[in-house]
Amino acid sequence: MMQLTPKEAARYLGISESWLAKMRRGRKQWHEGDKGPRYASPNGYHIWYTKEWLDDWKESIWYHSA
Repeated sequence: MMQLTPKEAARYLGISESWLAKMRRGRKQWHEGDKGPRYASPNGYHIWYTKEWLDDWKESIWYHSA
């Protein structure tokens, strides 16, 4: 599983890195009800995404309403 930084994830999705950060709303962990793509922050500091998670989000209703 390849890990992407927020900058790489934003580029992959075609959105700004700041918008991606706003979708996290300052949370350190992803929750099922979040509108943004799934992410991981195992140490509570570094955030990363996977292409699989980003692709899943792109197919969701949240991506199309963003």
